[in-house]
Amino acid sequence: MLSHQNLPPTCTLADARSRQWDVLVIGSGPSGSLSARQLAASGASVLLVDKSEFPRRKVCGCYLNGSALATLRSVGLGELTASLNAPSVDRVRMGSQGRTAELSLPRGAAISREVLDSELVRHAISAGAEFLSGASVRVGALGEQERLFEVSHAEGKCGGRAKVIIVADGVSGHSLRECTDIQFSFAPHSLIGTAAMTDTLPDGYRKGTIHMAIGKSGYVGALQLQDGRLDVAGAFDPDEIKRSSVGEVAQAISDGSGLPQLRGLASLDWRGTPPLSRTPSRPAAQRLFLVGDAAGYVEPFTGEGMSWALASGRSVVPCVAEALDGKVDEAQLRWVREHRRLLQSRQRACRWLTRGLRRPVLVGAAISLLSRMPSLASPVVSWINRSPSLEAS
Repeated sequence: MLSHQNLPPTCTLADARSRQWDVLVIGSGPSGSLSARQLAASGASVLLVDKSEFPRRKVCGCYLNGSALATLRSVGLGELTASLNAPSVDRVRMGSQGRTAELSLPRGAAISREVLDSELVRHAISAGAEFLSGASVRVGALGEQERLFEVSHAEGKCGGRAKVIIVADGVSGHSLRECTDIQFSFAPHSLIGTAAMTDTLPDGYRKGTIHMAIGKSGYVGALQLQDGRLDVAGAFDPDEIKRSSVGEVAQAISDGSGLPQLRGLASLDWRGTPPLSRTPSRPAAQRLFLVGDAAGYVEPFTGEGMSWALASGRSVVPCVAEALDGKVDEAQLRWVREHRRLLQSRQRACRWLTRGLRRPVLVGAAISLLSRMPSLASPVVSWINRSPSLEAS
């Protein structure tokens, strides 16, 4: 299986130090790998770095919605999910307080992050990018025509130079810890993202269907992946987790939802994220661009997280190309504008929706209504799955 194959680095720490790169990309998730691929294909020298060895697990719902698939098609990767045997996803079953509803979805796909991320890195390497794994990066000072950075690896530490740096290290990334160009704010009362894998499917589970259980402590979704495993992912109130455990909170939400019961959640190997709360003051500075969750977090309930990661990884490429052409100030402003166009309306809508999920009476009433008239959800479902367009050049 592809998920169990190692993905070796293509360069060493000495290689990273030996040249000035056109582009350094920090983080090899979907946003980082896609931007690295596109830029390398255009002829730029690209160094793609990740702190983990590949393949590696990520806390994620593992769902590519219609918008995410459209982005892959737009860059010539429309056959990617089929080549990885990713099952189609076209239904979601929601449950809360014993009430359930089932809705149709535009065609999406279920794929583990071990497989998806590794395959996107392979595409970046095939396009000409160099890949260094097991290395953390700190963004440094701005030079006259470059950004400095420091790489920490088992081989040691070294400094490096790049004309442009793309930060794609997620909501909890540390690459900007010593960078004063961008500050971060932290929202209170944020949920904790978690995920686990199991081989046990609930009775009555149908392939290609997202099971979404909603409770007052958060929500938990389940989706069968390409290798038959069930990915169980959710977002929970941190105070509830402190009182018991992630697995116990997830089990209680599932048991009260009215959906086919997920069994043994308390005994699974759960992995978590820090609170989903960090927001940068801006998505760009000179010779520095933030993409994916590093640029602004989208609540995961709607499948928007993966869609946003891929859309931002693709859309930052013209801005980076402009910076490489010497138009540094123009490129920075362009990404601020494009980021706002791509993210802010989607982020507001997702936050509005997830705030509603924390009101059990409202959720129960909505599910009861949708069980009788599922077509009422069609405008929201279509909007979430619409394809983001690139800004006109």
